[in-house]
Amino acid sequence: MTVNASIAIAITRLAETVAQYIGVPVDDLFIADHTHEGLRPGAYSIAYEGGPDNWPYEFTEAAHAGIVVAPANWHLEAGSTWYLAAYPVRA
Repeated sequence: MTVNASIAIAITRLAETVAQYIGVPVDDLFIADHTHEGLRPGAYSIAYEGGPDNWPYEFTEAAHAGIVVAPANWHLEAGSTWYLAAYPVRA
């Protein structure tokens, strides 16, 4: 499997986990694989503007606590109240 394919699989799984966590269809999320909202190049973002309020902060805390499963070797960060930043760890 190529690096790009493994990244695509990881971000897809993360988006599915986010959708389930906030209770929306995955198709309602916007996934960006480019610099978005001032993030470093190569960062991904998963956005949902329909609420609940602060879901990226709560999701990040839940991931760090092991309540939700995030992809291995990814750093998650709440970018704002409506998007989650996901950084694949560089080898």
